Amino acid sequence: MIKKNDPDHPDIAGILKRIGDVYNNEFYYEKALENYKKSEKIYKKVYADYHVHFKKAGILKSIGDVYYNKSDSKKALENYENSRDIYKIIHDDNPDHPNPDHPYPDHPNIAGILKRIGDVYNNEFDYEKALEYYKKSEKIYEKVYDHYPNHPDKAGISKSFGDYYYNKSDSKKALENYEKSYKIYEIVYADDLNQLDIAGILERIGKASLYDEYHSQSIFNCRFDNGIKKLRESYKIHNLFYTNDYYYKTCSCFFGCIDWFCFSETQRCSEFLSLLSELYFCIRCFPKLLIIIFVLILCFLYYFRNEILQIINKIPQIINDLDEINNFLSCLINSSQSFNISNISYNCTYSNITFEGSRRAFKAS
Repeated sequence: MIKKNDPDHPDIAGILKRIGDVYNNEFYYEKALENYKKSEKIYKKVYADYHVHFKKAGILKSIGDVYYNKSDSKKALENYENSRDIYKIIHDDNPDHPNPDHPYPDHPNIAGILKRIGDVYNNEFDYEKALEYYKKSEKIYEKVYDHYPNHPDKAGISKSFGDYYYNKSDSKKALENYEKSYKIYEIVYADDLNQLDIAGILERIGKASLYDEYHSQSIFNCRFDNGIKKLRESYKIHNLFYTNDYYYKTCSCFFGCIDWFCFSETQRCSEFLSLLSELYFCIRCFPKLLIIIFVLILCFLYYFRNEILQIINKIPQIINDLDEINNFLSCLINSSQSFNISNISYNCTYSNITFEGSRRAFKAS
């Protein structure tokens, strides 16, 4: 039982860490960081006599996760590396005589933190370092889970490899790793597939499929069926967990835009408009509104692409007419001679717009 006069108790630190985990999962990063820092402060007091302790390593990893989610790569990397160094000492059987060929102990905590470090480098476009850490992590997982081929940690590292290849624009290898990860998750969550891990990997498969289909055929011919299907499956699962979150309403609207953009079907268009009206009352973030406007502009350009192309094809003719007018005006302004004026009517048609009028032809006498 925790005494009232003992606020610096490890159990309190543990509860604060769990509260931080909840806020972190709900995207309230400042509140998450606040609770993590309180937990870390208690752990430092309680374990002051212990230079290394697995609780200290755990809270540093959680703080690193918040900074990673906030896209603060520098602070994320700093906390991850501090956590890694503690785990390395804890799990090393022979710390005084390290093996240069095998610098990290074979423990899932080590593999997990190496994967996170790889994620940071991957997001910072340092792909070589990212791949280096992913391979180290995978090597440890293969040893640790030798008898567990369908362990979720293996699915996680495959997902990270997929992210690496996706960022390198290799959609086929990305899909290969994503599918591998998805198959493991299907086995792990066989009783209930409505899990965030499933939603996350479906979202990745959807994006990689869209990318692959887009680059394998003409934008005006491809239908993106598989990509849109996976993205919609992902959204449905996400919506079970984040029914009040605006990010996924934005995703919903975005998927509607993709449908309209690629299919131009009345039913899908009405569905998109329904999602847009829902988002209109929920949106509170200006950048999200910009995303919607940008997608709407793309949809508009695609829907009226034929008319726009006709106008573009008429541009040389328009430029030629403007040159004639410019030459005529120059002649009119610079000439001091007298002119005979006669009216010449004309019709000028660009795309579906017809201009009618008259111009005066001047002849120098």
